[in-house]
Amino acid sequence: MTLGGRAHAEQGTGLAWGGSTEIRLAPSNSDARERPQANRPAIEDRRKRAKPTPSKASAIAIRPVNAVIDYAIEGDGTHTVLHFDLGSPTEVHARSLANPPRVIVDLPETEFHLPPEAGQQGVGLVRVFRFGLIEAGKSRIVIETSGPVTIDRAEVVLPEASRAFRLEIELSPTTAEQLAAAELAEAALNLTPTLLPDPEPRPTPRTVVPERPVIVIDAGHGGIDPGASGSRIAEKDLVLSVARHIEKALKAGRGYDVIMTRTSDVYVALDERVAIANRSNADLFVSVHADSIPGLEAAKHVRGATVYTLAEHASDDLTRRVAAKENAADLLAGLPANTVSDTMVRGILLDLMWRETLGYATEFRESLLKQLKSSVLLSRDPRRSGPFRVLRNPSAPAVLVELGYISNAEDERIMMKPDWQSKVATGVVRAIDEHFRRRLTARR
Repeated sequence: MTLGGRAHAEQGTGLAWGGSTEIRLAPSNSDARERPQANRPAIEDRRKRAKPTPSKASAIAIRPVNAVIDYAIEGDGTHTVLHFDLGSPTEVHARSLANPPRVIVDLPETEFHLPPEAGQQGVGLVRVFRFGLIEAGKSRIVIETSGPVTIDRAEVVLPEASRAFRLEIELSPTTAEQLAAAELAEAALNLTPTLLPDPEPRPTPRTVVPERPVIVIDAGHGGIDPGASGSRIAEKDLVLSVARHIEKALKAGRGYDVIMTRTSDVYVALDERVAIANRSNADLFVSVHADSIPGLEAAKHVRGATVYTLAEHASDDLTRRVAAKENAADLLAGLPANTVSDTMVRGILLDLMWRETLGYATEFRESLLKQLKSSVLLSRDPRRSGPFRVLRNPSAPAVLVELGYISNAEDERIMMKPDWQSKVATGVVRAIDEHFRRRLTARR
């Protein structure tokens, strides 16, 4: 049946293939591969209960061209199958990675009509999965597995008794060595001579503040990376709302050019956020986040905002953990592990011109804390520094603001209020005004 949008992995290799336009009918029970069925009744029951009764409005609504509308997982530690019900056929590209063990499934931009808890409960080889936009026009499902796996099959099928298309992904265990060998074989097959692009010129700080300074506001996380999770909101949604308030307040003053690293629920790689600041010749970079702490008892007592600047080593153990969490965002989004070590930070710190940039960042942190303390609860030690990848921006002063602890119910409740977010935006703008007044005065 040639309806379009098939992708599959060659059995036993774990290599991803895509681009075919064939979609097959799902096998009947008589010729299907025998699979563990112990939890099948529970899956079918969950599917029945998960489907809401359509309202009059939804009954006439047009289903999105690309959508995931339901899912199920079945199997055990020797063979696991994931089913994703689709709104229409679509092209799929799947690959397995060993460090850490996970499966990356790329789709055209797709809407996920799944419950909030989707993907948090593992079965068989699947620990958890997450999903969302990885870039404009491209969505991704990242499946964390209990160990290295091979993709026996990943294809879109049309079940005989259903009008809905279904993406089926079959996984079986393998070893890291076998997976690495498969990755090398795939790389060899795809190896073609290419000309390397010229490296981007090394950015340098501006020696003169322009008439309209360029401010980059970076809303952390996004898309497939939700960030920390509160009881009522995800970090990615909270910080985007706050970032928009800051953008609006800055533009209202008409004194700045404002660049947003993201304006929607899409993931932007950490290095790309820095590159955005460099390409726009930014004069200041502000990354907005919300903190969290594990443990219900600890979460009850830990609250308040913190502002971080770049340093070769973390100023304390808490900062080390926060930096490690923020720096792992690309890995959670299914991007390759970053190989840049703290030697890069050391190089930044030893460069005299870049040290001036870091000095301005420290001054801006003080202005920001002074402006925020009247309307925002600060943490016990709000001045911290560490090796944050998103702050490795040599061309402009950069700070990372943790607005509060989303793991604390009271902080979460307050941070969700629009009037609180407006007060934060006002404080940020006042700190920016003060920062550039000081820099202009220093240059005279």
